[in-house]
Amino acid sequence: MVKLNQKTAFEEDEEDPMAGVTNLVDAMLVIAVGLLIFLVISWNMQAIVFNYDITPEQKQDAINARKHVTEIDRGQ
Repeated sequence: MVKLNQKTAFEEDEEDPMAGVTNLVDAMLVIAVGLLIFLVISWNMQAIVFNYDITPEQKQDAINARKHVTEIDRGQ
């Protein structure tokens, strides 16, 4: 007679210790993307990033000008 492997009500399945880490990584990715979107919107850079009518040189000039303004605001 073959004995079937039946678990009792008191036995627990083994849990994967990395399952919680996976959820944390997913949460960090969502937060990081949200912060990046917030920065683009708060710096009013959506016109620079999403404007397809300007050349890459004009786009880089606008980014450098923004960087220069940030340095002046900080007092450097």
